[in-house]
Amino acid sequence: MPLANVESARFWRDGRFRDMECLSATFLTHEYAPHAHDTFSIGAIESGSQIATLSGRREETGPGDLYLIDPGVIHDGAPGGEGYRYRMIYPDMKLFVDILEDVTGKAFHATPSFSGGLPRDPQLANAFHAAHRTLESGAGALESDEGMFSVLAAIFARHGSAIIVPVDTQERSAVARAREYLIENFDSDVGL
Repeated sequence: MPLANVESARFWRDGRFRDMECLSATFLTHEYAPHAHDTFSIGAIESGSQIATLSGRREETGPGDLYLIDPGVIHDGAPGGEGYRYRMIYPDMKLFVDILEDVTGKAFHATPSFSGGLPRDPQLANAFHAAHRTLESGAGALESDEGMFSVLAAIFARHGSAIIVPVDTQERSAVARAREYLIENFDSDVGL
């Protein structure tokens, strides 16, 4: 798919996915400064190439490469060569866990994570583009859910990992006690 001669971006929130942020864009000169999101950043390049720094590595990515960025991870992005066209979604942690539980039919008692960041996977990149186009077209809920749920579950199965968080730790208990103390003494001049 050749790039258009103009930059464009379409940003929307998809109500079928609890107002998940979605983006489809073509950038010829636009550069992202280093930044992070509170959500996952999941996407793929459709055409052209992007140069991004992620976890200290600077890479040029193109069609067939995925963007799998955990919440809070600092990254940037700039056009490579003649620019790039890409599609992204930004699911929050709860939505992503809900999708994994829905697809597997099992409770997910962990924190999903992507350690690779920018893996090459043409099959899943193409599946992601198809699911994203379905969302963007405003297709019905069943078609949209099926496409995006399936591709996100497949991406997680192939490139994700689950971080088990202990239910109760000394640190967690100490924070809970400190929080309770502050709530009970909110009207006092509490020191460190």
